[in-house]
Amino acid sequence: MNSNSGRFSRPGRSNFSQVRKQSGRSVKLISQQAKRSFIGVAFLCAIVALGAGCATTAPIYDVVNAPVVAPRAASMDDVTKAIVRAGAQLGWQMTPEKPGHVVGRIALRAHTAVADITHDTKVFNIKYRTSTNLDESGGQIHKNYNGWIQNLEKGIRAQLANL
Repeated sequence: MNSNSGRFSRPGRSNFSQVRKQSGRSVKLISQQAKRSFIGVAFLCAIVALGAGCATTAPIYDVVNAPVVAPRAASMDDVTKAIVRAGAQLGWQMTPEKPGHVVGRIALRAHTAVADITHDTKVFNIKYRTSTNLDESGGQIHKNYNGWIQNLEKGIRAQLANL
């Protein structure tokens, strides 16, 4: 006899559930403890999934001193043009402000982001400037912004590689 359940159990068979004949058919009865355990695990999984899906902000991603890698020596004008082409291909409005400084702006639905892209012939930087409807606060921003910046960074690298 199993001391925990007060019922007899067969060797190799758990007391987690029982099968009982009722009106000529087998009915599986699940213990109350098993039901509570299942409900508890399901509830915990739902809370974890909900929490993971609600994380909409992340630390602001800035590109700092990314090397300008080109098959030949690049001039300031070459780098500026590569940055402008990369942004334009991704839907950014790229505005050269002065030599070595381009302002990029992207607007998607009700969201906008503005970034400063600075460069010389050796490195480039992408730094957050401002945004609307991206929940920027205390160095955190909506995670989509970081994806846009990472895509812009990749686009710039690709354009520089084609010089």
